[in-house]
Amino acid sequence: MIYIVDRSSVANVHVPYNTGMLHVFRTIFKSTDITFIAELEHMALVKKSLGQDTSQFQFENTTIVKSTSIGIKKAVEWVQKILADRRFLKRLFKNASSEDLIFFCSFPPISFPIFRRILKKFPHVNVILTLHGELELMYEHKSVQEKMIGKFFLNLFAAHLPNLKFLVLNNISKKTLVKRGASSESQIIAITHPYAYSCKEIVHSLNSVLQFAHVGSLGQRKNGKLLFKLAEILQDRIENGTIVVKNVGALEADLRAEQNNLVECLSENGNYISREEFDSALSKIDYALFFYDHSQFVFRASGTLFDIIEWGKPIIALRHPLFEDIFAETEIGFLCDSVEEMAELIVSLSNENDRDLITQKYKFHQHQISLLKSKYSIDNIASDLKTQLIAKDLTLA
Repeated sequence: MIYIVDRSSVANVHVPYNTGMLHVFRTIFKSTDITFIAELEHMALVKKSLGQDTSQFQFENTTIVKSTSIGIKKAVEWVQKILADRRFLKRLFKNASSEDLIFFCSFPPISFPIFRRILKKFPHVNVILTLHGELELMYEHKSVQEKMIGKFFLNLFAAHLPNLKFLVLNNISKKTLVKRGASSESQIIAITHPYAYSCKEIVHSLNSVLQFAHVGSLGQRKNGKLLFKLAEILQDRIENGTIVVKNVGALEADLRAEQNNLVECLSENGNYISREEFDSALSKIDYALFFYDHSQFVFRASGTLFDIIEWGKPIIALRHPLFEDIFAETEIGFLCDSVEEMAELIVSLSNENDRDLITQKYKFHQHQISLLKSKYSIDNIASDLKTQLIAKDLTLA
């Protein structure tokens, strides 16, 4: 039996990843029962994303304590969350045997101490834990809470539990963790973030007025202030209707002071938009913008990036290890050294006199994105993961 578990309290965040991992495990273990355990709303979204073929899966609902308050109330909710996670883990591990595999799509770092203790009590149960972007808090933190979460990760690595393997969603993360001594290479599995891409090659004709958009929630953690700086540099072009600059996603609270009326924001006040609204807006843009600096998103596999690849949108990004790694394989847009260079590029792309050449380059980038989708297919990721599982003796009977 394979148990795939998500303990996330935000229902919509991990849907693409969890759906992708269900496809991956189904591809590897064709005759093995797979039980997906998640909060009810999240499970409904995953089922919808999976489509009709769910015959190999069993679904089990679990209750997750959500932390929505501040101050003392938040502390009380954290305690409730830790206790709920403890009860859940004890039930799960008591029912598991040495022939089973428990795969966590996510698990709250605040409950890592409990997680560590229970794994020690059940050394016969093989566990793989997905590590997401909070990993960066081990090395970069801006608050007491972030520093605390970073320590939870460091302590979990330091436990050296033989029945625990970590899964990260890009090779850069694995190399960095090993180089910095957080973990050994034998304990880490690295795959490309799985995404159930459509087989169809999406061909989008350039809008008469080009749309350049940051996609996903916009905040300081993504260096989002540079979107507004870019718009200020391009003010004349925006105001005369030559181009449109927008954000497709929520505007986080820490950037509201930076906001200007040159950037069209699809959602404000931190509100998330529906998947339907998100896909509709993403389908209409021409280029996707990224502003990460080198200390950001080294450990994160941006789910938004894979949405952008699904819709066949070329990217314009500041140079960053994540994008340089991708561009070493396939050219899917443009890399820039500064926001000023990005602005110059956008001006050149919006030059009507060069529209034929720009369209030709655009079609080339779209084709390269289609090739990347094939390389990042579920079958290829499943083959890669299977090889690593065999190497770590995690194959099931």
